[in-house]
Amino acid sequence: MAANEEKKEINPETAEGEKVEKEIIEDIEILKKKLEEKENEAKEYYDLLIRLKADFENYKKRVAKEKEEFLEYANEELLKKILSVVDNLERALDSTKESKNFDALYKGLEMILKQFRDILKKEGVIAIESVGKPFDPVYHEAIMQVPSEDQDNIVVEEIRKGYMFKNKVLRPAMVTVAKKQSSKEGIENGEDYRDWSWND
Repeated sequence: MAANEEKKEINPETAEGEKVEKEIIEDIEILKKKLEEKENEAKEYYDLLIRLKADFENYKKRVAKEKEEFLEYANEELLKKILSVVDNLERALDSTKESKNFDALYKGLEMILKQFRDILKKEGVIAIESVGKPFDPVYHEAIMQVPSEDQDNIVVEEIRKGYMFKNKVLRPAMVTVAKKQSSKEGIENGEDYRDWSWND
């Protein structure tokens, strides 16, 4: 009986070792499963990233094409408006062939110029006011200075109109600017001889 009892006894070291080994194997299986899940998840994210990248590249190409088309046809409406001015000019010229009435031609041209200015104004193009204003190199291009007794750095003549497009200078006005000079400066420059006195 003692021998049978000995057979039934369990070695605690062996049982504990088996239990630990079993737990380790279970943990490894759990880790393998989690790793496999994470790898599948990473693959899904990678595939999504590749699709998003391809979609973004297609989007960039589409936007670039739309921008190109927009720039190509951006002035279409403006050109249609200008064509109506061209039509009126052609009619005015055709009418002079028959009537030779230059007063009517002049009035017709005035009306066409007004139509053109109205179109420009609606598009945001307005003339720069120059004469009588202080010279400003942002808005004016001085091509000549004229001597003046009372005005200095004031625009006195507009050679060519300048225009603004919304808040930007489209073309500066070409102007003549008054430059104030004293009598002494005039004498030194040989410009004013009226006040000279001659001493023998």
